[in-house]
Amino acid sequence: MITDINLFLATPEDGAITETRAICLTQEDLPAPNNGMAPYEGLWLTVRAYEDAASVAVTLQHSDTKDGPFADLVSYPAVTAGAGGKIVIAPVPFSAKNWLRLKFSAAATVNALVTMGVDKNE
Repeated sequence: MITDINLFLATPEDGAITETRAICLTQEDLPAPNNGMAPYEGLWLTVRAYEDAASVAVTLQHSDTKDGPFADLVSYPAVTAGAGGKIVIAPVPFSAKNWLRLKFSAAATVNALVTMGVDKNE
């Protein structure tokens, strides 16, 4: 797994949250709108529980700008995960716009990031 500090949506230091910060997949000054990120094939969304998480559903949202408005891109079903357990490991859809953020159905302390490459055994 290849990580980049600029692609972390949330870390345990953020505490229990229901929404992450927005991250930019491209240059921040790229003009909007964007018709999707086909050049970014191979990006994965990884969300793991830092503490026990009871039935947390995740929605990936996207926007052309940092301040939104954000629209739902894909929703993942609710998962109950123990500390370190997988909540979501899925490819970022090609139709994603420049800015991404996550919304959670319940407050959770998580590690959430966009990465290149994942363990196929997950």
